[in-house]
Amino acid sequence: MARPLVLATVLLVLAACGGTEEVVLGRRIATEHLADLTVGASTEGDVDRALGKPTGLGMARWPGELRAIDLRVYDFQRMKSSEADLNILIVFIKDGTYVGHYWFGSGT
Repeated sequence: MARPLVLATVLLVLAACGGTEEVVLGRRIATEHLADLTVGASTEGDVDRALGKPTGLGMARWPGELRAIDLRVYDFQRMKSSEADLNILIVFIKDGTYVGHYWFGSGT
């Protein structure tokens, strides 16, 4: 009785390793709308309209700066079998104004 159970477990594990299921976290980042933002002129509202709701919020303080700036984080992850695609956009907001961004995309 134990052998069929062990065999079934092994087959289930092997099937899971070779699966083609796609796992998606977050939503695609509309980087094409970054061109709609102007450093030093666009507001937080402009950022929201261009990029939508961020997946995370934070703050950072650079060396020599007295006050922290706000960070809006957008991320998208797609994993399928042995493939992975990671995209991260961090938007910098200082005193309610867009001051720049950092973009990382591994595949798109």
